[in-house]
Amino acid sequence: MDFGDLFKRGWQITWNNKFLYVLAFLAALGGSGSSGGGGGSSRVNNIPTGNSGSEEFGAFEDLLNEFGFDFGSFESALPTIIGTAAAIICALLIVRIVLWLIRMVSEAGMIKSVAEINGGGSSNFKKAFTDGRAFLSPIFVCNLLLLIIPIAFVLALLGLGALLFFGGLGNFDDFSPLIFIPIICLGCLLVPYGFIVGLIYPIAQRGIVFKGMDAWASIKYGWQFLKKHAADILILGFLFTIVGFIVNIVALVASIPLLIGAGLPVFFAFMEGDTPGAGAIGLLVAGLIAMIVVAAAVSSIFIAFRSATFTLAYLELDGTTAAAPEEKGPDDLPVSPLTS
Repeated sequence: MDFGDLFKRGWQITWNNKFLYVLAFLAALGGSGSSGGGGGSSRVNNIPTGNSGSEEFGAFEDLLNEFGFDFGSFESALPTIIGTAAAIICALLIVRIVLWLIRMVSEAGMIKSVAEINGGGSSNFKKAFTDGRAFLSPIFVCNLLLLIIPIAFVLALLGLGALLFFGGLGNFDDFSPLIFIPIICLGCLLVPYGFIVGLIYPIAQRGIVFKGMDAWASIKYGWQFLKKHAADILILGFLFTIVGFIVNIVALVASIPLLIGAGLPVFFAFMEGDTPGAGAIGLLVAGLIAMIVVAAAVSSIFIAFRSATFTLAYLELDGTTAAAPEEKGPDDLPVSPLTS
């Protein structure tokens, strides 16, 4: 496979069809390339223990006092902090699910559009998004099947965290860190699992879009396709990882300051024991939205290019590349899985 020519054609298609950037922007808003958050449970043993302060929050009070915070003010504001955090988390979860669905539609639309354009046809945003909606159901099920193991792990971790917080807060002297050994081992197993899934899923998507497969069949097809073309796909994955890492750094540098600046009024209000006003909460939400939008905008060009390039690579490896425009016009193209 000529990777230089492949990347060149992928760039030309996205640059000449900029509606793909809009689809990629929607995919980025939905988390194209999901990342998990660390728990930080291993810091429990670093919390100073002592007999000062209240019996329930003694260790935590000592920790706040070390940083110069007034624990009394913090304790009085704790119900407000928990309530505000819970409301924000619930709202973000709903928005996240909606954006996740939009992401799957947008990614399927990009895949179908690139194949049509490569075959001499044309597409636009409306057509691509409509085409993508037709594949939402099998792609959604495919996502769920591939995410069952990570979701179960995260739920178990959250359950353990809740148990420790509500049942063991302030009693860290009786807590054994050995409980984290099996959790760490299971977490380590998720690394190779996530790597393999990251290679299978793009192939499974194209199996659904181009071959009309159901979710489970597409996953099995993705595994077989990966084994058959492992070298080319691994090289592509390596190249995309390098470029994606650079793009993520740029997106982070561009977006994080917005959230930090917007969150300072809420932070200072909590530390002083005051209830944040509506203006401070509104500024925090606006900062979070701005951070997501800026990061998605920075990432959208790369996401569109990556999707187009991998689609071209898939078509070449699968041997189903459509005829070039100069050989046949769009109306004369044979009926195939790409255009059906």
